[in-house]
Amino acid sequence: MANEPKVNPYEPHTGVAIALFAMVLAMTGIAGGKVGEKELVAHNERTGAYQWYQSKSMKQALVEGQRDLLISLQKGGAIGLDQTHAVDSHLSGLEASSASYEKQKNEILLGSKAVGHDDWVQDIDGVFGKIKGAREWDADITALEGSRAEFDLASLFLQTGLVVGAISLVMKGPRARLVFLAGMATFGLTGTGFALNALLTAM
Repeated sequence: MANEPKVNPYEPHTGVAIALFAMVLAMTGIAGGKVGEKELVAHNERTGAYQWYQSKSMKQALVEGQRDLLISLQKGGAIGLDQTHAVDSHLSGLEASSASYEKQKNEILLGSKAVGHDDWVQDIDGVFGKIKGAREWDADITALEGSRAEFDLASLFLQTGLVVGAISLVMKGPRARLVFLAGMATFGLTGTGFALNALLTAM
């Protein structure tokens, strides 16, 4: 009707843009939280892997200590000739144990994929080739930390964009509105870009 006030298209369009960026911000918060959870799990797994590695190192050191002691006794003449065969057999077993521990340590440190099928010596619940190495967890943590930092940046830019967009709604001058609208778009799109990159990094 003739007496109805004119609707300024700026306000509904800006409102839609603000709603879209707010939705992206909410999704960014959820994704960032998931990445934080994955990072916590990765830290725990890495700690467990290094503790497992240290356990194997201690066992290997004990075996090698026994081996070195027997060799010293043998060379010093403390072991009789009639016991030489038994001692040599025991030494062979100790050498094999030391070599096995070395392979186990290598697989725990690097992971089953890195060492290859022929060097799978450590199992999980009876299944070989499933070890994720401590250094693989290190790489995961580095990537997740970078992803989380990008999610934080994305949230900062998106929140700033929403504030700028809200300010644009109360501006009276068309030029000022356009300036703040451009600011909202810049901050919002930058934040969205950081969020997408962080998501790809986390995956």
